[in-house]
Amino acid sequence: MSLARLTIALRAAALGVVLVGSSCASTPPLPTAPARPYDDSVLTMLVRYTAKEACSCAFVMDRDDDYCRAWVKASPSLATPSFDRARRRTRATALGVFAADAQWVDNQVGCALVTP
Repeated sequence: MSLARLTIALRAAALGVVLVGSSCASTPPLPTAPARPYDDSVLTMLVRYTAKEACSCAFVMDRDDDYCRAWVKASPSLATPSFDRARRRTRATALGVFAADAQWVDNQVGCALVTP
């Protein structure tokens, strides 16, 4: 290999190292702990899920209360749904502190969570 070709090859290799090194330097460091994608606690999400799914079971699928309690039961069973058939509304509670309500809206929408 001639000296001119060796020089070109070394320059190309050095440019490759610089390009790879600069892309690594611009990559942000990984966080030590992943950021939470939500601000709510797991129990808050659980009661909201239970209220909405119990409402859909009772008023969209037109099932009885016992069927819907089994339908939304999770393990461990922390959230308990209750049904207000006259108002077409469900409420789920967990540990006596966490609660959420869902309301049947109409045939097109089905059920939706009630905002406090």
